Amino acid sequence: MKNCTNLSLLESIQEEDFRRLIKVKGVDFDEGFLAQLISNYFNQSKNRNRPKLSDALAIYLHESMAGDGKKFRGDALNVFNRFEEEIGDLYLDDLRHAHACVFRDHLLSLGLMPVTVRRQTGILNAMINVAFKNFDIDRLSPFRSLKIPSIEPSRPVSSPFR
Repeated sequence: MKNCTNLSLLESIQEEDFRRLIKVKGVDFDEGFLAQLISNYFNQSKNRNRPKLSDALAIYLHESMAGDGKKFRGDALNVFNRFEEEIGDLYLDDLRHAHACVFRDHLLSLGLMPVTVRRQTGILNAMINVAFKNFDIDRLSPFRSLKIPSIEPSRPVSSPFR
């Protein structure tokens, strides 16, 4: 009979009665709450050290020889703002070739000429390369070798045997 009473007593105790409380400076905190708080803290500090494309822009403007030119700064800011508006201010290690293709296609859909698209993606490529060098990130830019479709008719190839 005693075992039945203990079993019914255990069934009547709810799960929240089993939660562990941890005392911090005299205040009781739920163990799950503290675990989530600590996890969030470490995730935020890990991301705080990850450079973003906006960091690449700042370094590019600071480190480039042409950085004092008004046109240079305007072009770099314009390209960055367009990319951020379309794709976002991504972490550099999250940038992929697919992002470069989406941005290229977006610029072409705006009616920009292929030569302008090439120049703007080239600015992003240079910006990212400078940042990779400064942050010691050992990878290639996703804008490297990005194909820009041309609307110009291809020139005939002349044969050397004419």
